[in-house]
Amino acid sequence: MKLQNLTPKDISELLFQGIENSNFLCVVTDLYGKIIFANKGASKIFHYPQEYIIGKSAFSFFSYPHNLYQILKTQKTYQGFVEGRTHEGLPFYLHVEIAPLQKDEEEVGFIYLGENVLVEKENYQCLKIATFDTLTELPHERAFSTLINTYIERYKQPFTLLIVDIYGFSNLALIYDLPFLDTLLKEVTQRLKSILPPQTFIGRKESDEFLIVLFETSKEKIGTLIMDIFECFYNPFIIDEKPILLTVNIGASSYPEDGSTFEELFSKAFSALEKAKKKGENTFSVYEKELEEEVKAFISQREKVAKLLSERKALLYGQPYFSTSNKEIGGIEILLRIKENEKVESIATIIDFLESSGLILKVENYLFEEIKKIGPKIRIPLSINLSAKSFISPEIFSKLHDLRKTLGYPFICEITERLFLEKDTVKIISKIKDLDIQIALDDFGTGYSSFSHIETLPIDFIKIDISFIRRMLDEPKALAIVQTIIDLAKRLNIKTIAEGVENEEQFRILRLLMCDYVQGYYLNEPVPLESFIK
Repeated sequence: MKLQNLTPKDISELLFQGIENSNFLCVVTDLYGKIIFANKGASKIFHYPQEYIIGKSAFSFFSYPHNLYQILKTQKTYQGFVEGRTHEGLPFYLHVEIAPLQKDEEEVGFIYLGENVLVEKENYQCLKIATFDTLTELPHERAFSTLINTYIERYKQPFTLLIVDIYGFSNLALIYDLPFLDTLLKEVTQRLKSILPPQTFIGRKESDEFLIVLFETSKEKIGTLIMDIFECFYNPFIIDEKPILLTVNIGASSYPEDGSTFEELFSKAFSALEKAKKKGENTFSVYEKELEEEVKAFISQREKVAKLLSERKALLYGQPYFSTSNKEIGGIEILLRIKENEKVESIATIIDFLESSGLILKVENYLFEEIKKIGPKIRIPLSINLSAKSFISPEIFSKLHDLRKTLGYPFICEITERLFLEKDTVKIISKIKDLDIQIALDDFGTGYSSFSHIETLPIDFIKIDISFIRRMLDEPKALAIVQTIIDLAKRLNIKTIAEGVENEEQFRILRLLMCDYVQGYYLNEPVPLESFIK
């Protein structure tokens, strides 16, 4: 039969045969991870018969990342490494891509496609000895180098290599016996694996050195990972009821700037490690000088914010918005300010940093706890800004429910237009509104906004972006946009709040256009939230 004569059914059958007989892993699951199809490649990798695999949970075959189910639940996709155990208990490492499957525009499950990143041999015990460190069951340096060189050859994408060295480990060997140290190293391995993001791979070189590669790299991700590694050693390890406090040094190099092979990158990272050791414990060095300065600045900023939170120098301010009809307060937007050296500054200038550093959730947790202390004493509706990361986090509903219960009255969540890029936005907003919480769309008119979003999203308020308010007195087009937003919102029974109102003329025009509320320095600048306690 000629290819051009194949029917769609013939092509589907050929595709199925190719997938079924491939050495690559192909697994299909339902939304909860139950396997409904596994090809022969999966059987070879897991060392289980296909009929045994069907019906099992995919997550029972993978031990890393430990939160894979949660990743898929929130992000819907995953690309990176997974670790698991074969039927004989031997470790395997796969590079996988996991994506949702849809039918009639509804998600019904996931497809897993992956390949074994370390070449198998027929003798599984020989494979274990040749490829994995027998103590930690991590790939040793030779296997690790094979993986990295293969990755470079196939993908040629930037990444960062880290060498993590336990500071003064040789001194411990003078005090404790070998079984004690072996147990300690196993605990170190597990602690490191617990904090690594999905786009990483870990191996072991020497007794006290670990290799970590970070894919999809950036200075923010490098800085965050280095800080997370340092922080994971802050608490002592308890071995045989004895507390052991460890510190580390880290050396880093980057592909392709510092080398085109694992061996070249390792040499550069090792040079950086030696430099870090000379500075003392809990220090790092990046081979590329310019990148090292950027990472240092990033880490310094991260430590500064963490310190401000721990010392409770982040203050709650409030800026009210007023009814245009009678100038009465309609609500209060809560703003976070940082007090440093007797100066109080807005946190808005570092929002992008907070999101890229992973600190945004810690800041919001701090914000929620402080609101719980003051909010119940204020009987005016409060408005709280939610970040994109918080919006899609699994804990968001319990956090908002707890805050609603503590306040004892409804409040407003402000979301930005960037959330339109997130999946399930409408579902999440609907669940939040079910908690008796209202939704305000902030900075409307910029970014990803369109009038279709007003129609489809169950929102209560639209905040017209300050850029239009500032220009509407001088630019007819800006004024027309403001009027259009207000008119459309009224037809959809949505209240409007104009941001950045700074003078009487702006206020007068907005009142004539029948904007519901105004916010800005003309009526009230941000003041400490305690000022609103009656």
